[in-house]
Amino acid sequence: MRKEWLRAWPFLFVCLLMGLFSFAADQAARYLCVGLPFAAMAVASIIVFFFSQNSGKRIRVGIVALTVLLLGSLLLRSGIIAGSTSDYQSAVVFLNKIKRNVKFMSTQSYVQNLYARNRHHVAEAPHGFSGFLKLYSSGFDYLVVCPQAYISYTDSKIRFDPQLEGYLGFIVRQVKPVKVFPHFNEVMLERFVFEHNENFLNSLKFLRLKNRGQGTLRIYDVKECLQNIASRMGPVGDAQENNFSR
Repeated sequence: MRKEWLRAWPFLFVCLLMGLFSFAADQAARYLCVGLPFAAMAVASIIVFFFSQNSGKRIRVGIVALTVLLLGSLLLRSGIIAGSTSDYQSAVVFLNKIKRNVKFMSTQSYVQNLYARNRHHVAEAPHGFSGFLKLYSSGFDYLVVCPQAYISYTDSKIRFDPQLEGYLGFIVRQVKPVKVFPHFNEVMLERFVFEHNENFLNSLKFLRLKNRGQGTLRIYDVKECLQNIASRMGPVGDAQENNFSR
């Protein structure tokens, strides 16, 4: 009897870890990585248990076939992850072809300045419209919006709310990008979302959204953005700060 309980221990330990980390504000997938070996042990134990408890040839063949399918699906998904790339560098290369020593704002400046010739030419996209205008007047001609915006720039301040705040939400809804990069494939977008998860249901809703380009990287011409704002809302100025949701 004691040996039977020992079989269940890896599974119970994984459940305990999941329960403990469900209380954290940031429920990132990486927190469960320490439990992955125990998860593998739990699955292996279940497979061995059912295999040993069934002597019928057909049942055993079925168990082996299901195990092979499970391993194959994991290998396929792992291969997709290993071969995945992002377009942070591609976006910088593209912008430098448009304009030498280009200056641009980014919703993920800490990554993109690694690829810039001058890291001071990459600025964090401001949260307020007045900051957006100030950077444009300082020579920052382009804006790069990536999935990080749905963590740091949501209107509700809740991660993976599809509605972005202020001027950024207006630009994403109303302005046509200069260039759109595919950036994250479906598997990498899932990894990204669950790595920054705070509310599992919100994260799932975000992943189910279709044709919103939430996994893409988009480049906008700031001058064109300001022209769109002016044509739809009147003269550009600080008074526009609270009008973008209309």
